[in-house]
Amino acid sequence: MRAGFFLCTTLLATCALWAQTTPDFTGVYLLDPAERPQTETKPRKGRAPRSDPRLLAVQQIEETLVAGSSLILVIRQSEGSLYATWRQNGATSMSRFDLNGQTTENRTPWGLVTRDRAKFRKQKLIIESVAEGSYLDGPTMQGIGLTVAPRVNGVRFKETWELKPNQHTLVIESLYSLASYSRQPSSEAALAKADAASLMKRCSSLKWPPLQEDDLKYGGGVTLGITAYRQLARCVSFEANLLGECLGGLERTVKSGVAEFRKNGSVESEYPDSVVLEIQPRVWYWPADGLWWVPRQAGAAKLPDEYLDLRFRIAWAGLVSRDLGEVNSELITEPWPELRPPQRFYRLKIPSNGIPLTDTLEIQIFSSDGESVGCISGHI
Repeated sequence: MRAGFFLCTTLLATCALWAQTTPDFTGVYLLDPAERPQTETKPRKGRAPRSDPRLLAVQQIEETLVAGSSLILVIRQSEGSLYATWRQNGATSMSRFDLNGQTTENRTPWGLVTRDRAKFRKQKLIIESVAEGSYLDGPTMQGIGLTVAPRVNGVRFKETWELKPNQHTLVIESLYSLASYSRQPSSEAALAKADAASLMKRCSSLKWPPLQEDDLKYGGGVTLGITAYRQLARCVSFEANLLGECLGGLERTVKSGVAEFRKNGSVESEYPDSVVLEIQPRVWYWPADGLWWVPRQAGAAKLPDEYLDLRFRIAWAGLVSRDLGEVNSELITEPWPELRPPQRFYRLKIPSNGIPLTDTLEIQIFSSDGESVGCISGHI
């Protein structure tokens, strides 16, 4: 009896010690870019800081992309397993880790299969992984000259998960990244915050190339704006270009903050009866943070089916406000396949009679079932 009692007491003490030393990660967390600490890159010795307008524009676009792509992490932890679900702008990925030392197999959003072993060490969860498979799972990197995705064989990487003493902050660290997640009261609250920041739902007015000069002379077209956002392993972008004979040779000058347009010496103030709008969607596959050896600019993939039947709602805003509602579009394929994989874009005819050249065109982009997938607001 004594031996049995001693054994039971020992087991209870061991369980109590386990409960004290093993953190419970269960909860909903948000990687909010707006709250993420900024990092400063110092210029190399002997080199001036980067102040080129185009480099600054690239940095602005990257910051906008990150800000519009909040990442939600939902964790459910039991005695023997931990389930982690990542959500970002409609994309979802789930992994299961065994907490008793057994190897589990998971599939990453990047198309790789990982064999993972998780263990606790000093209040931290250590996850050691071995990755195999075809990166991006197929011929998706044609934009950089690769017709077959790189093959991964036995690449090892490690993550450390730590729940801070305030139980509010979860830090996930790997060799190449450090992410700090904040605990949210519920999945609904996290989703509401992520949706409010998402560039799927709000308009972007970024331009490329950057228009820094006050005085410009246009060719036959001009970029109105771009928008982009992350969906775990991929980035989705849209570029809007305005075309028309009226733009050829058009010159813009800015005096005292007011834009004035001239063509062939004559003042131009309004658009013609209609202009052509072209919108090009692109899907870019983004490397995993731990897989640094994969090119950081993975080329544009073949356009997924869900982007082959988009819808567009158009409105003019400024001195004249005019809601055009949903405007019909035509999906065009480039006719030069011998030069590069053909790009596809949408072409729309936009009524513009009486619209001042200074006004803004707002383009709302929807999927075929009416879900918002992007918005661009811009002017010439």
